[in-house]
Amino acid sequence: MTDPMTGKMPDDTVGAVPDGAAPWPSSDDMVGAAFGEAPDGVSRLSSEEGVDRSTGRAMGSPSGRAMGSLPSSGRRYRMLAFDLDGTLVNSEKEITPPVRAAIHEAISAGVQVVLASGRPLVGVAPVADALALDELGGYVLSNNGARVIEWRSKEVVADLTLPHVAVEVACGVAHEFGFDTLVYDDRYLYSERPEARWVEQERFNNSSIAKRVDDLAAFVTWEPNKVMVVGDPDRLMVAQEALEVRLAGVADVFLSEPYFIEIVPPGVRKGAAIAEIAERHGIPREEIIAVGDGYNDIPMLDYAGLAVAMDNSYPGVKEHADWIAPSNDEDGVVDVVKRFVL
Repeated sequence: MTDPMTGKMPDDTVGAVPDGAAPWPSSDDMVGAAFGEAPDGVSRLSSEEGVDRSTGRAMGSPSGRAMGSLPSSGRRYRMLAFDLDGTLVNSEKEITPPVRAAIHEAISAGVQVVLASGRPLVGVAPVADALALDELGGYVLSNNGARVIEWRSKEVVADLTLPHVAVEVACGVAHEFGFDTLVYDDRYLYSERPEARWVEQERFNNSSIAKRVDDLAAFVTWEPNKVMVVGDPDRLMVAQEALEVRLAGVADVFLSEPYFIEIVPPGVRKGAAIAEIAERHGIPREEIIAVGDGYNDIPMLDYAGLAVAMDNSYPGVKEHADWIAPSNDEDGVVDVVKRFVL
């Protein structure tokens, strides 16, 4: 597999998939969330009425038809923020032609499009280019908002990084509990065990190229936007708890998936990054739609005027939604654009 940026075959790599393809809840809270329960302090939707009694937000049916109240149908939405995995791309990590067409229609209607992902830049850039955001404009929000770029001009809006001690602590905790750590630069994923199951899952998610290093903490000489500790979801919580204690005041630690711990600069979250982009364009939060499926999407769902969760979302994520769209394998993003933008 060649490096898509240089066309050369890197050494010691694991091949990539072909081209085309609010504060964080605590570790205790996420134990419940991983099994479909709402974290403490998060209001629940009534199972009888499908409506959150404290906010009036409605839970949609699995078919995508909303129940209860939604924001006024006459509201004009000026920003669309989409998660990628489980939302904009399907299970094969592809953007389907209907989804691409819907995004282009939204941009033509004057809507600001934001790709809001936990992926590193190397994993978001091909999607942005496939959607022609380099020509049409739009924002790439990578690493959960640690790095934000206006894709047509390549203006860097935000580039927040971690101190090296975060890498050292992450590697130490991973070794202590038998998990794996990984770090990205602008081209590769680096890990001591790129063949490990959950490292390979992360590599696949980003269609990236993994390189093996002997000592990750010693190898990383730059300050990364994020570090990940990955492993068996049945055991990973102990590592999250240890990291929260050892990195208190240094980094935020949270689950993006039951098998992925993300370590990012303090305050980094999708909702905060979207708020900064909206401020640049004078867009109030009431005119923003956020669409996602994962735990790390909750901050932007809570910030947006209209929160949409995919039908394939975790149950705890759906509790933050006004409306449930069809799944990512049913081109649910198309329904969002047609229903609320066009």
